[in-house]
Amino acid sequence: MTKETQLELGKNIGIKKIIKEKYHSAMDRYKRQIILMLVFTIVILIIIILTIVPPFNDPEKRFWVTPDVLLDNYARPSLEHWLGTDQLGRDHLTRLIHAVRNSLGFGLLTGSMCTVIAVFLGVIGPFKGGVIDLIASFLTNIALVFPQIPFILLLSSLLQIRAWWITMLIIGLFTWPWAARSIRSQVLTIKERNFIKVSRMSALKDMRIAFFEVLPNALPYVILAFIIFLGNSIVIEAGIAMIGLGQQNSLTLGLLLNQAVEWQWISSFSYWLWLPPGICLILIYLSFFMIQSSLSKTFEQRTS
Repeated sequence: MTKETQLELGKNIGIKKIIKEKYHSAMDRYKRQIILMLVFTIVILIIIILTIVPPFNDPEKRFWVTPDVLLDNYARPSLEHWLGTDQLGRDHLTRLIHAVRNSLGFGLLTGSMCTVIAVFLGVIGPFKGGVIDLIASFLTNIALVFPQIPFILLLSSLLQIRAWWITMLIIGLFTWPWAARSIRSQVLTIKERNFIKVSRMSALKDMRIAFFEVLPNALPYVILAFIIFLGNSIVIEAGIAMIGLGQQNSLTLGLLLNQAVEWQWISSFSYWLWLPPGICLILIYLSFFMIQSSLSKTFEQRTS
């Protein structure tokens, strides 16, 4: 075996060893997060698939003891109806599955809107500087000291329209400032690094540098903000809907809890009607909190 062949084999073995070490290191660091995201993704896919399956695809279907004679309302949990039926004889498990799917969709849309606003003000302001930064900081500071939840409730009570997009706009326009401030502090640090100075010297446009050079380096904080927004949006919507100030058209966990209050399911000891939506809401929020917490620890390890 020639010396060149030995060197080549040594390089190949070295590269394979490095790749293997990097793989195991990444798996050790991200194993918890990967498992959490995988489990949560599988659960979401199961929920979406169940809403398409014929036995679960009609949340408004009424069941009768005898055809069109005696309504099967307030039936207790059984093999036919796992979570019983409500006051109109509708299968509660089917309604719960649709409510979870709609709540997740609402949180996704609202969280995306909050994240876009926070990223825009948190990146553009400090990167451009001057008057633009002053305006962005002024808007963020006002929104930070603004009583968000009371104002959301007040605005919801004043508006006569009870639509999901109204609730989404109300939540999205008043829950973003803390993320904008966090992203702004990261951008102020990143913009002073050497590679940004080189990009400026290369005559690249400011917007290109901001969104293609600065933003990718602040992406971990953007991801964390999005996850927090997602969970908070679902909980806030549920709270608004539960007290009767939210949207009334789309079936969500908040609307199911509102019906529990309106139809006095709690006082009538119909636990199978009000307890599952509350448990689902808690589990969803805890899931996002655990994902956010584990990702936060991972990003801290990366930056330490």
